[in-house]
Amino acid sequence: MNKYLSTAIALFASVSLTYGQANISPAKPQSQKVIVMGAIIHTGDGKVIDNGYITFDKGKITGIGDATVVKLALTDAKVITATGKHIYPGFISPITNLGLLEIESVKATKDDSELGENNAHIRALIAYNTDSKVPATLRSNGILMAQITPSGGTISGSSSVVQLDAWNWEDAAIKKDDAMHMTWPVAPRGRGFGGGGGRFGAAASPVVDPNERINAVIAELNKFFTEAKSYTETTPTITNTRLAAMKGLFNGTQKLFITADGQKEIVSAVNFAKKFGITPVIVGGDDAYLLTDFLKTNNVTVIVKQP
Repeated sequence: MNKYLSTAIALFASVSLTYGQANISPAKPQSQKVIVMGAIIHTGDGKVIDNGYITFDKGKITGIGDATVVKLALTDAKVITATGKHIYPGFISPITNLGLLEIESVKATKDDSELGENNAHIRALIAYNTDSKVPATLRSNGILMAQITPSGGTISGSSSVVQLDAWNWEDAAIKKDDAMHMTWPVAPRGRGFGGGGGRFGAAASPVVDPNERINAVIAELNKFFTEAKSYTETTPTITNTRLAAMKGLFNGTQKLFITADGQKEIVSAVNFAKKFGITPVIVGGDDAYLLTDFLKTNNVTVIVKQP
């Protein structure tokens, strides 16, 4: 289900219990301070503390350091001795349909993709299913958060970052609408571009030259982004949900994730975004290693596929 994996700043102990049945009920609020003592702590930035401590209070990490050089107040705290155990940062799973797709073969449980090429107004967050049993199984394996992401079309819509221990999507939300996702057009093997079925906003024609079709899609993208930028800089009298959904890209509150693999596509995608004052994040990036200087110069982050 998950194609990408990166680390986040939540902590997860490498030694945990295995349960036969996932517990999908969210945990109760922390009622007592917890101190983990004596563990080998991997902080996530390359630093390792051989005899460390971690303190938790009200569901938050309140302290971390070398247990041999501090004296902690143990009053009213639950102390967990973890001598010889390793504690690592937890994981965040980016660009995933977790909670949007339950059973591939059951249509009623599939809410990860929309029809049409321009789905800028789609928000994955409101479709996130906290009753799914999948997130609980991932938590027990160290994945504590996820960037749930829509798919389909050239512009797929907005993702959000959620924590995997929640009663509903409002409770789960860590960062709402953090990024807009799109797929850069490539010459199709069959019909269509990227996740969609044809031209941006129109059906594909099998007799049109592939390069002409790509140029047509890019022209439509330029037109849409230009209209969206103008729309968000004014006070429109008529609401256009697709244009309004792009506001975060132009005021800096939302990232633009572009799926692109080839060298030509990556360069085109970055130059397209920069034209509108946006620094994109490249997703996939099969040939990104061939463009390291270009990507570094343009300060572009790449999220690569899991091998």
